[in-house]
Amino acid sequence: MSSARQSRRKAFFAAHPHCIFCGGTYPASEFDEVPPRALFQGRVWPEGYRFPACVSCNNGSHKADEFLTFLALCAEDPTNDNDLAARHKTIRSIARARGLGKELIASARDVRNACNRYGLKLSPGMTTADVPALTLSGPRAKTLLSTSATKLACALHYKHAGKAIPSHGGILFYLVTNAEILGRGPLDLEAIPFNRVNPSRGSQVLTDRFEYLWSVSDDKSLGLYAVRFEQSFSMVIAVSTDDPDHLLDLGGSIMSPFVHGQARQGPPLRRRDAA
Repeated sequence: MSSARQSRRKAFFAAHPHCIFCGGTYPASEFDEVPPRALFQGRVWPEGYRFPACVSCNNGSHKADEFLTFLALCAEDPTNDNDLAARHKTIRSIARARGLGKELIASARDVRNACNRYGLKLSPGMTTADVPALTLSGPRAKTLLSTSATKLACALHYKHAGKAIPSHGGILFYLVTNAEILGRGPLDLEAIPFNRVNPSRGSQVLTDRFEYLWSVSDDKSLGLYAVRFEQSFSMVIAVSTDDPDHLLDLGGSIMSPFVHGQARQGPPLRRRDAA
């Protein structure tokens, strides 16, 4: 490692000494890119999205990073041989995960239910077998998505609020699929005073891959983030650093940051089913 690179690394960890993914109290020793670099084709990823992590949080979320990349790239055709090779590598890794490949395959009933729920119609001559649909309701997919949402929440809140989510803090996320957007239209977020971010590298804007809106309370204890990946799906993420009960009215399971040394969530902190 060059002396200049060593100096930059030393300066980074001096400014960001603690892992932000497991409560913000344990020493950081590695960089973690959120979203993962593999999401961005041509080795062009956004600047300013490198975060301090401990070894277990960085290494333990690798499968979740691959799964997020796989889902985000599903809606786009590769533009060159390198991108195609990277896509095949990700798909092979997903297929090797025990039980995950079969879990993702949508049944004919899944497709019919989605069409009915979102008011979608098949083109003339199409059957449910012709629809390139995945289902994300299985336990492995839910776990991987929860891990990805936790990483996003920790990273974006640290970036825009300037503080890590503590171990007693709460995270809640809602997944919006492209089927929902096709059927119901984009999310209506006009009532919230969001800031829009257009991630970029140099002069190249990367909003075709990743973009988001954010809003943080004046005391930095609450955050709301609406994130879009490609044309595949979006996540709406709510954060409370002080009292997870602030998120109860939103419904669903409230998660915590990772358990230090394990890169996974503990049991949900609170749960209130949406009406």
